[in-house]
Amino acid sequence: MKFVRLPVTNVSCPPDYKYRCALTFGFNSRLNDYKVVRLVTFILGKKCNEVEVYSLSTNSWKSIGVIPPRINSMGWHSGHAVSNGIVYWIMGEGEDYSFHLVWFDTGSEVFEQVFLPEAIVEGLGSVEREIQAYKESVCLLQCERSEPELHFGLWVLQEKCLNKMHTVVIPGMWVWPMPLGFKTNDELLVDYVGKKGEIYLAIYNLQTKQINETRVRLPKDCFLESDSLDTYVESLLLLKGWSTQTRKNMLRILCPLCCGK
Repeated sequence: MKFVRLPVTNVSCPPDYKYRCALTFGFNSRLNDYKVVRLVTFILGKKCNEVEVYSLSTNSWKSIGVIPPRINSMGWHSGHAVSNGIVYWIMGEGEDYSFHLVWFDTGSEVFEQVFLPEAIVEGLGSVEREIQAYKESVCLLQCERSEPELHFGLWVLQEKCLNKMHTVVIPGMWVWPMPLGFKTNDELLVDYVGKKGEIYLAIYNLQTKQINETRVRLPKDCFLESDSLDTYVESLLLLKGWSTQTRKNMLRILCPLCCGK
């Protein structure tokens, strides 16, 4: 029941600057290390991005000094996910605001990007959390139709290319259904609103195209705050020798959102 408080970040954010910040936490199995990646997109005062990485093994932040010029000219738009130690974001570029899937490998510290297909861009923002970890990669969820049934496409990143793999259909009898994330490779968790305003959980199987109601009732806070879900793998992390704090019934890693605040 311990947590580690992260040190103050290296990126300075003057009061007259406007910026957006994305934080992503994950495990890099190749390095056997836990990482927090902080992307800051400045939109006023200076137009650029700054990226820094916190490593649990060193308990310190490292600024990424070299960002490819094209990616540095983009701005973070939405979404973030991590898979196999690689962090992913949706970023926009230029006045016409073309969209890209950008990723950063926390091991090699290399950036890469790929254009989003027009079919994805048309439905961008219609799903709260567009990027999801999927198998050994990530997928993007894109709303295709909302009435009378919710249709959304599942696009998977394969060999630096986004390919549409499935179309998920959620029955129209449900109110405000929303995909949350994957329980297994072929099972997608979905929440929906019941007749009396309760939030319930259901499971959609991508192979059989069948949806099963679990009758599991979710706290309303899950719906009000954000429609999202994260998977985890059970592990044992010993924090011996660390400057740690304890809190009853809680296990947390605290991340400073803005300049250590």
